[in-house]
Amino acid sequence: MAVFKFERELLTNIKYRYKYRKCSTSDPRPIWSLVYAIVEGNKVKNGRLLLKADDRFFEILEEKVPGRIRVPQADIVFYAAVRADAVKHGEDVQEYYKKLTTPEKDGPDILV
Repeated sequence: MAVFKFERELLTNIKYRYKYRKCSTSDPRPIWSLVYAIVEGNKVKNGRLLLKADDRFFEILEEKVPGRIRVPQADIVFYAAVRADAVKHGEDVQEYYKKLTTPEKDGPDILV
């Protein structure tokens, strides 16, 4: 689960199987997108809830899910793609994510 500021996009890497909207157009607060994943076997189904909430709601949520609340959308799209790939190949999501995001000590440094 993660929360990022909602911005309309024409293209995205995440396909949402479930979509919900819990916000009013008369409410001036920004729209946030709460995304979650349901894993069934080797498939991942993504869901999204668009909502408007007070800062206190997000502070409490941050205590339950640290590091995943009000983060950049690009981070979530990347993590969702990694999760789907790891699940598809039967690997642990956290280990797979670390393997992709940690530079190899003995390998060539392609970022230089």
